[in-house]
Amino acid sequence: MPLTPFHLAPALAAKSLWPRWTGLLPFASVQVVMDVEPALRLALGIWPPHGLLHSAAGGILAGLISAAAARRISRASSWRVALTSGVLGGLSHVVLDAIVHPDVMPFWPWSSVNPLFVAGSFWPMHWALAALTLLALLGLTARGRRRTDAGRKALVV
Repeated sequence: MPLTPFHLAPALAAKSLWPRWTGLLPFASVQVVMDVEPALRLALGIWPPHGLLHSAAGGILAGLISAAAARRISRASSWRVALTSGVLGGLSHVVLDAIVHPDVMPFWPWSSVNPLFVAGSFWPMHWALAALTLLALLGLTARGRRRTDAGRKALVV
């Protein structure tokens, strides 16, 4: 499914911890790019659904392309932020999918084995990512309140 919402949890967590170093647009766009691959493969009847894009090399490539596209669409973040967010988004996508899907080949072209797969991890992973999303949103909300409070104090002084 293009843009599995759970893949955004690491981006939201990074944005709450390092807001100046994290761009949500490049991180989110690489999630869509990467999830188009299994959607197309399934629609065309190609098995397994996760192909070469779901490898570290593929994640980096998708991250670079997504960063360039996101930077072209929105100049809100620097090239450094866009590239970092795109590549980390691609790599985190590969790692998360490798843990829950046995057909992912995270270390292709060096190996077609998936040593990261954990049988039975699908639902626990989704619950953990949902919890991470909630914590990240709380962190972003708290950060926004601190910034607003600081602005109000600056106006009073």
